[in-house]
Amino acid sequence: MFNGFSLSRVGESLQPGEGLSDVLMRGHPRACVAARPALPPMAQILVLDDDEISGRLLSQMLRKSGHQVETALTPEDAWRVMSEVPVDLLILDTELGEEYGWDVLAKIRKDVIFRDLPVIVHSTNSRRDVVERYIDLGVQGILIKPCRADRLTSDVEKVMQHPWSDHLFEPEDVVRSRTGLTANGVRDLYRDALEQLSVARESIEVLKENLEDASAQARLAAIRSCAVNVGFELMVRFVDAVRAAVKSGNKEAVAEMIDRMAVLLRLLEERVGQEEEPEEGEGEEGSEGESGEGEGGEAAA
Repeated sequence: MFNGFSLSRVGESLQPGEGLSDVLMRGHPRACVAARPALPPMAQILVLDDDEISGRLLSQMLRKSGHQVETALTPEDAWRVMSEVPVDLLILDTELGEEYGWDVLAKIRKDVIFRDLPVIVHSTNSRRDVVERYIDLGVQGILIKPCRADRLTSDVEKVMQHPWSDHLFEPEDVVRSRTGLTANGVRDLYRDALEQLSVARESIEVLKENLEDASAQARLAAIRSCAVNVGFELMVRFVDAVRAAVKSGNKEAVAEMIDRMAVLLRLLEERVGQEEEPEEGEGEEGSEGESGEGEGGEAAA
């Protein structure tokens, strides 16, 4: 037994084109628990690989499939991109100079914003203990180098059914039920919240220098209340983390989190920008109106 499942006859479980990592991902109970919500058809993907040629090759494959791609050569570059761009998926190399991929992944899984971000590992090592370590950290796939374009596309598509960012918000039907608003009313609620939160973000900048500023702390409470109203669950979690850092006197952590609030606002912008649904009954009313006009026209004729 290997952490809860048998590897003694793993060779008999292999399917055409599969390797050990496929079997582990398919059979490991942690892989099921760790399976994250997936991505929209055209995703914003970040490739973190310290080999520029390898990263460029992956990027070209992904762009041919219609995805938008950012690249990073170092973990520091990756964190910067993630703090500026709403990333849907990270493709992570396992060896990054002085750091290993699992070090980066462990930090991501502890991060208040990105702990649920889908990650596919790109590795030269298919040893079962290495694969197992990544599975335990909650990866959604493992690609063994050299990677074929069709395999990359297939693995990304498996993680593309539902955007992970959808699970950072309360489901819209729940918001509608809770508030009594129509779909367009909820969109207006999101839009108002985005405006309020954008203004509020500027007002809490002072916490970077003065953790005891009462006005800024009050604005944090207002941000949390606004996020609760619209069901922006990640923002609620984020504000709680900022307040905890303020309480502990960790000025560096507070400053870093306030800077990264921008990516949360961009997630809300995407929510606001989703296509508005027609109000219930709009289509039927329009049809009746047109029908009535037609009947009136015939009568006049």
